Amino acid sequence: MLAEVEVLGHLQHSNIGRLLGWCTDGEATLLLYEYMLNDSLDNLLHYDCVPAVAHHDLKPSNILLDTNMEAHVANYMSSLTVHRGGR
Repeated sequence: MLAEVEVLGHLQHSNIGRLLGWCTDGEATLLLYEYMLNDSLDNLLHYDCVPAVAHHDLKPSNILLDTNMEAHVANYMSSLTVHRGGR
């Protein structure tokens, strides 16, 4: 994990969140990223999804952008619905 943290600390790209710091106790590692006001892509894609969907193969190539730069998920073949409310 420390090698990954080293790489993340040196990456420079406009679409990669800036790594501000990290700490580890040997078993778990905490990564601290720059705060993003508009939340995560997960929340953007799922805020009104009924029923809820669990994606098993969500990767950048499966997220398509329209002319307004709004994200649309493709490739639902490996997804399954999740029942909310403990059902």
